[in-house]
Amino acid sequence: MKAIITLLFTSLVQASPAPACNTEQHRAFDFWLGNWQVFKADGSLAGNNRISLAQNGCVLTEQYRTPGGFNGQSLNMFDSSRGLWHQTWVDNSGSLLLLEGNIVDNDMLLSGAMTTAEGEVQQQDPLDTKPGRQRQTALAGANGRR
Repeated sequence: MKAIITLLFTSLVQASPAPACNTEQHRAFDFWLGNWQVFKADGSLAGNNRISLAQNGCVLTEQYRTPGGFNGQSLNMFDSSRGLWHQTWVDNSGSLLLLEGNIVDNDMLLSGAMTTAEGEVQQQDPLDTKPGRQRQTALAGANGRR
């Protein structure tokens, strides 16, 4: 009986189809893969970012850490049903940020808004997708003002 169950399980695992995440659209964010140093506008080190593939190449995972102990992570994927990229960001301050967008003029543009408990609204857009460099900006203001 044990041999039959093992054989059945092995057959089911081997019969699973490979994910369809190898299209050009699914690979559009691969420029971000790797280990990155993150710098503030004044040129000082803000933290380190590690971007890797997960879930058979269907998801990009981001692990961000600062020297001061702030940590965050994101899951990023191309949603083929809607034809756009989605990012879910969470961090150790309890923030949740949902971003969506696409490639526009060779730049990955993701936008989203988050309102903190203090009423601060943040909008975030990753920009500048040149090889070896990414610029990411966040706009913030009280009550929706920037």
